[in-house]
Amino acid sequence: MKVTIMKRVIDFVRRGAFLALLVLAPLSAFASPVVLYTDLVSGPNTGGEGNNGCYLSIFGRGFGASLSNVKVLIGNTEVADYKYLGPTLGRPDLQQLTVQPGSAVGTGAIQVVVDGEGSNTEHNFEVVPGDIVFV
Repeated sequence: MKVTIMKRVIDFVRRGAFLALLVLAPLSAFASPVVLYTDLVSGPNTGGEGNNGCYLSIFGRGFGASLSNVKVLIGNTEVADYKYLGPTLGRPDLQQLTVQPGSAVGTGAIQVVVDGEGSNTEHNFEVVPGDIVFV
């Protein structure tokens, strides 16, 4: 079985340099950011730490390894503060990205942009009136 699979891979590689590049490149080099779900669908964009509103955690894949390469947009406006990027608790196959929207953000689609490449946009965040208070 393994020999048959190896023969097929070798045949693909022989078909051209592009296929050889695909076989040899790490999968992460081609992974686009994907938002799978969020912990909140609505919340205030004021109050809380730094008056930047609630904490919004975004879960998915392809978010990269450093916050310096990540931008989160809600309704085409960048969030005010980035709090965490790393593995999720209990799901090592997913990443978690936690942000605070800030007062400039309105209701809209959530998009994670990593090194200029944007994620899907079917998850929304609705800004609701009021402040969040931590006690």
